Amino acid sequence: MSKFKKLLPNMLSKFGLFLGLSVLTLIVISSSSNPMNAKLESAYIGNSIKSKNSSYKHLPPPATASIGTNLNGLNGGSCYYGACYYYVRGYKTASSALGATANLSQSTALVNAKDQHSLTELAVESSDGRQIVEVGWTVDKNLNGDNLPHLFTYSWVNGVPSCYNSCGFVPVVSQYSAGGIVSSGTKGTYSINYANSQWVIFYNGIEIGYYPASLWSGSFTSLNIAQAFGEVASAAIFTPETQMGNGILGTSSTAGLISNFNLLNSVNPSGLSVNTIGATTKYGYSNVTSNSFYYGGPGYTSDTKPYVNFYSPTINALTVNTSGNAVSTPGKTISKMSIAWGDKLSSTITNNFTASHVYKISGTYTIVVTATDSAGQISSANWKITI
Repeated sequence: MSKFKKLLPNMLSKFGLFLGLSVLTLIVISSSSNPMNAKLESAYIGNSIKSKNSSYKHLPPPATASIGTNLNGLNGGSCYYGACYYYVRGYKTASSALGATANLSQSTALVNAKDQHSLTELAVESSDGRQIVEVGWTVDKNLNGDNLPHLFTYSWVNGVPSCYNSCGFVPVVSQYSAGGIVSSGTKGTYSINYANSQWVIFYNGIEIGYYPASLWSGSFTSLNIAQAFGEVASAAIFTPETQMGNGILGTSSTAGLISNFNLLNSVNPSGLSVNTIGATTKYGYSNVTSNSFYYGGPGYTSDTKPYVNFYSPTINALTVNTSGNAVSTPGKTISKMSIAWGDKLSSTITNNFTASHVYKISGTYTIVVTATDSAGQISSANWKITI
């Protein structure tokens, strides 16, 4: 795909409106490296849900085969403004095409509390990657309020991200709705087709809605790139501990499957190419055919210590106030926490804490927050202050 010049500047331009972290956060990790079967496919969740965590946006993988310039994050993820994205993606190109379709395995992927989402989707794009329409399923508690897979739509206009299931998306009445729960452990057929000045989105052969071409002022009426992929989003300073697909490494024939991935009404279509972007020992693929491949993986699921989030203290004369929390890895909980104020005094705190302390004299102190999980593993974070 090197013929398409969608390089880092274009990727960065996509995030011109990307919100940064809203608070100054210091996170110090002292750790080693790191089922619920939903049958309510027609359950309606709503068409205007937006992520509560504005530090993460949905980001399609770069469309070039030469992706080295983007691999600037931990474990080779594509990282932008505090978040890293990990992919196993298949892609096809064409001089033009009017749509794409794919069967996507649907799973209740386990998303670590410190990560943001796990999704699998189909996307159609312009040659420069600035105009995009997407459909797929995602496990994202901040977005949907639970840990189940939900149907979603998304779009980009002139390199600017929109929002989930709204922002120009026009739903139609059907048994499926953008934002609704999809059935885990099955496959869904996802399609995007341009017709009658609309990018029409189908799920299991039924139209769920469309994006009018007027959103792009009529300039995006055919695609040059189609991608079908799994994606995990994680905080930039962490290794991803979230499952992609069904959590089985893509080198296995029991992993998630993307199949029947085809372009519609295409001119000069290419074959299918597949690669992994980031954490290549934890996410992978195999058995690539002309229109299918196995994909996914467990992420970094080794026995890891908890993560301590310790926010910038506020100082008023001799009084210091601070807050924070700790996040345990899957299967464990935070059993106890404490804060040492650096003046030989300490306090027991609970998770999601706020704490206040009055010092006797001015000076420089190091405040240390320590968390212990249910496996007895200990992590801490510290902040040096001068009062």
